[in-house]
This record gives sequence, structure tokens and C-alpha cells, in this order.
Amino acid sequence: MQNNLQQHEAEVEQPVTRVKASQEADKRTQNLEFLSTTAIGFLDLPHEDDIYEFIAHQLKALVGKAIILVASFDEATSCACVRAVLGLGRNTAAVMRMLGKHPLGMVLEVDREARLGLGTGKLTKVPEGLYEFCFKRIPKTVCHAIEKLLDLGDIYAMGFTWGGKLFSIASILTYRGSILQNQALIEAFIKQASVALQRWHAEEALKRAHDELEARVDKRTRELMSVNERLRAEIAERKQVEETLRSQRLNIELFLKPLKR
Repeated sequence: MQNNLQQHEAEVEQPVTRVKASQEADKRTQNLEFLSTTAIGFLDLPHEDDIYEFIAHQLKALVGKAIILVASFDEATSCACVRAVLGLGRNTAAVMRMLGKHPLGMVLEVDREARLGLGTGKLTKVPEGLYEFCFKRIPKTVCHAIEKLLDLGDIYAMGFTWGGKLFSIASILTYRGSILQNQALIEAFIKQASVALQRWHAEEALKRAHDELEARVDKRTRELMSVNERLRAEIAERKQVEETLRSQRLNIELFLKPLKR
């Protein structure tokens, strides 16, 4: 009797196991498709397009209902500048009133501890909410008011790094009661985006160097043209002086010629 029961349970478990395995395989396939599509998107993205907006939209596609912020990071000043904001919707105006400005374009100094945490390139939950998320640069009262307005839950931050250098920062602000899904896929995306940002910054540096070189060449060319113009003017003036002297000498010779007789 017990053997029959065990056999029956095994027969019931097999379809459930197969369904679960099939679902997991489908999930892995979807994840690979997402990363593949995103990799192609990074490669095909024209350099003049906004890579920060692209990263924000890809993260939004991963996490669904949440607020996404992506910021550039300037190593020289240790400042982050918000370059993309998605998900605020109708709350944008209210958030602007509380901050006194639009969150897009906001510049915040990143302290050393935060830089070290972001430098790991890992998805990290911010334990103290919006106040810590803003590197304690925005008053607590304002942060708490925004949290209440947006009904925020957990906040996650990630740094896009390559070779120990921090290029950008992205954040996911979830709503209260929601659980962040696809964390492993998000971390895989962080690595992918970090490579893309490194390449984008390298191209940007090359473009800047090229533009600066062209500007120096143009400046030098203008200087040389100016010098040439002055030389031509001086040569023309000298010829005119020589012609005048020659004419005066001929006149003197003509004047003196009868006297010599």
C-alpha cells in the first residue's frame, strides 16, 4: 500500500518537476535574449545618442514599476550629475517643488565611503533610504517628504566601473511592498553596461582629443595666414619703397645729367 502511495507521489511530482524545469529554461532563455539584445543596442547606439537614457530604459524594462535614475560621475570633482530619470510621471512637479529644481541635471558630491561601495560594481540596497541615497546632501525633511509622496520602499544603487574607475551610477527606487526581481540579471547587465560605458568614454576622449587637435591646427593655420598676409604686405610695401627710390634716383640722374656736361 505504501509503495503504491510513494509511486503515486513520484508520478505526481514528475510533471511538476518538468514544468518547473521548463519554466527555468524559459527564464534563462529570456535573460540571454535580453542581454543579447542589449549588447547589440550598445554596439549600434550612435555616439551622439544619450547612453544614459539607453541604460535607464533597459533597467526600466528589467524592473518594471519603479523609478530609475542614471547619473554620470566625474572623478576629478567626485560629483554625480543626474542624466536620466524615468518613472516619476505625474509626481514630477511635486518633487521639483520639494527639491527646488528638476532632478534631471542635479549635481551631488559623492563621499568617499559611497564611492568605495559603488566601485564594487554590485547591486546594493541603500539601508538608510533616500537621505543616504542622496549622499546626505539633501535635508532629511525633504527626503522624508519625497519618500512619503512617492510611497517609496527599498532603494538600490549600482556603480558602472571598469579597471577600478567609476564611470556612472544607476539607482532603482522601488515602491513600498514591491520586491525587486531579476537581481542576478541586473548584475549581469551592470557588467555589460560598464564595458559599454568604458568604450563610450574612450571614444569621447578620442573625439575630444581630435577636436582639440583640429582647433589647435585651425588656430595655427589662422596665425600662419595672418603672418603670411603681413609678410605679403611688407613685401609689397618694400617694393613700393624700392620703386619710389628707383624713380627718385632716375629723376636725380636726369636732373644732374645736363650739369655734368
